[in-house]
Amino acid sequence: MGTAVRTATEDDIAKLAVMLGRAFQDDPVARFIEPDDDRRRRVLPRIYAMQLRGFFIGQGATEVIVLDGTVKAGALWNPPGRWRTPAPTQIRQFPTVLRLAGRNIGRLVSVFGAVEKAHPAEPHWYLAELGTAPDSQRTGLGRLLLNSRLARCDVAGEPAYLETPEVNVPYYERFGFQVKGEISIPRGGPTVYPMWRPAGGA
Repeated sequence: MGTAVRTATEDDIAKLAVMLGRAFQDDPVARFIEPDDDRRRRVLPRIYAMQLRGFFIGQGATEVIVLDGTVKAGALWNPPGRWRTPAPTQIRQFPTVLRLAGRNIGRLVSVFGAVEKAHPAEPHWYLAELGTAPDSQRTGLGRLLLNSRLARCDVAGEPAYLETPEVNVPYYERFGFQVKGEISIPRGGPTVYPMWRPAGGA
């Protein structure tokens, strides 16, 4: 389709954060953390903007698809050995996280604690988020983003990892990811599935 995948820059943060907020408005984990639809709609873009500005963009591995000046899809990747947000960054971001999460901070902490505990130790590329604007879903943009990074993983002989709700498991299986257990989120949260893609996708 002639659509280009490129590395995201600081200039993309605002538009990418808004797009991700819309893409994950109905995500089971997002709904668990913030059950109120209106507040979730307001808070999600701010959380993504904070994460992008404070961590992901600096990694140089976040990729986007931009059409007519609008960010239509984005993939937030972390390179091998660099998936965990550094402690100084966590400390710096905590007041903002506390303000945005409000009374649901316990739920947010339970999600991050559960997925971090299950995270594999072997070096890998980590797909933290893959989102497509609602009006562009099911048009192949997510596939383009995934193939862009996974093709390079294959050349370098590097595995990849992600976590996802059950509804997305079949989608990622088509790209060579395999379910490696279950992650039960405490406090009545949803179950998410850790998925591993071996080097070469084999």
